[in-house]
Amino acid sequence: MSHYQHLTINDREMILEGLAQSKTIREIARKLKRAPSTISREIKRHMSKNAGRYSPDKAQNDYKFSKSKCGRKTRFIEDPSLFQRIKHLFLDCQWSPEEISQRLLLETGEKIISFITIYRGVYAGLFDKPGL
Repeated sequence: MSHYQHLTINDREMILEGLAQSKTIREIARKLKRAPSTISREIKRHMSKNAGRYSPDKAQNDYKFSKSKCGRKTRFIEDPSLFQRIKHLFLDCQWSPEEISQRLLLETGEKIISFITIYRGVYAGLFDKPGL
């Protein structure tokens, strides 16, 4: 199990403060209780190419943008008609996710959605009826 923790905006501001005080990477790392390599990579990744300085705000925004691109997506939610069809087959017709994905495959000739993605939607509560 990894004990890695992402840098916070406060950590990034402390890096900037340390750099402004001409502290070494090791000194900054010790203060943040992080590995020197973590601090070094952070500075190299987020050093402004044109201004030549580290920006905690830009680093935090880059982190948030990268984080938003991570993980699995349940793309069928983006197509409202597909979502409603799957919801109808699952809730009203009591079809299993396997049956739904196979039926869509038979009808279209291409794999529209996997049963695993439908299960993810079920576990995420996407098909919960309000009031039940």
